[in-house]
Amino acid sequence: MYKKSLLLLVLPIVLLGTFTGAGAAEEGPTKVSSKKIAVLNFSTNNAPEFLSRVVRNVMEVTLFATGEFQLLEWEQIQGILRKEKWGEKGDLDVADTIELGKKLQTDFLVAGSIDKIEDYRITARVVSVSDKKILLAYSKKFSSENDIDRVAEKMAQDLNRDMGNYVKTGSLERHFYDTYSIMVGAS
Repeated sequence: MYKKSLLLLVLPIVLLGTFTGAGAAEEGPTKVSSKKIAVLNFSTNNAPEFLSRVVRNVMEVTLFATGEFQLLEWEQIQGILRKEKWGEKGDLDVADTIELGKKLQTDFLVAGSIDKIEDYRITARVVSVSDKKILLAYSKKFSSENDIDRVAEKMAQDLNRDMGNYVKTGSLERHFYDTYSIMVGAS
């Protein structure tokens, strides 16, 4: 009776694995870059604080999904920020950003701000920890909080493309994107 019950429990799991491909050998090794990148919370100026976390999250997910960089976890970054008494927000000047990068043992840090005067603007910069300089800077304007995830995702895609080229070739192509037109239903 015990063997029959066990067979009835195990058989569906085995069949499920067979039909879904679970347990199948991988096609090849997963590409993992040796370059590490960390995304800080963006500072907010006259904009709701939660937008800072939205932008950071969208940037992290977009950068991670590409597999071009090893992404440092936000909890690890927060630990260093607290330990060094920089606070959790993560809006640091360039010197502090470079120091944080050294402590995190990362190659690049992404930092920036979200500002609101009439429209919103996301400004982001990529800092090279080893070169002690800003490699790239982006600024994108948009009119509604509802557009922030799409604007941040596009900015992260641009950042990933430009940084990927930099890591591969050692040179940067300078792009400046000031405004994105966001259309309802656009992807």
